[in-house]
Amino acid sequence: MGVRLDKSLISLDWRLMFQDAMIVHLGWMKSGHMPLLLRKAYLKNELERLDIRRGVGIDSFLDSKYSSIWKEYEQVLAKEEVHWYTKSKAKWLHLGDRNPKSFHGVTIIRRRRNRYDMIKDGDGNWVVDSEKLEEMATKFYKDLYTKDFIYLPLVTSHAFPKLRDEAREELRRIPSLREIY
Repeated sequence: MGVRLDKSLISLDWRLMFQDAMIVHLGWMKSGHMPLLLRKAYLKNELERLDIRRGVGIDSFLDSKYSSIWKEYEQVLAKEEVHWYTKSKAKWLHLGDRNPKSFHGVTIIRRRRNRYDMIKDGDGNWVVDSEKLEEMATKFYKDLYTKDFIYLPLVTSHAFPKLRDEAREELRRIPSLREIY
């Protein structure tokens, strides 16, 4: 039996200010990320331990072991990066951002943004009952797609500023090989 450290105490003012906040207790094996974190911590500890032992003298066995653990550690880091990249639905990976914490932040924000806990009904009252919310959503889309479509032409003549001649010439210019590579 373990002790839980993830309890919280909040005031009514805080609760009113942060209405979406909640504590969720996931079992440690429910998170697909936990085994990766445990392996990462273990490998990092092994690398630090071997680094200290290698500092004492030259030992080809320790060097080989260190190299092998380092390769596995890099693989775990790559898996962690892919994990957060996948969850964040971000395109930063091919732009060179290798910071899993930023992916994690985007994932948390997206998860919160994509969830609706309450919606105002037609009378301006907040509805929190999940069945009622489901009915409201279904009715909204049924009404939306059964109404007659009204065509409104899109006016784009003043939507975007015109390009200056220099900018147009720059866009027409063929890039050099140096710029491509």
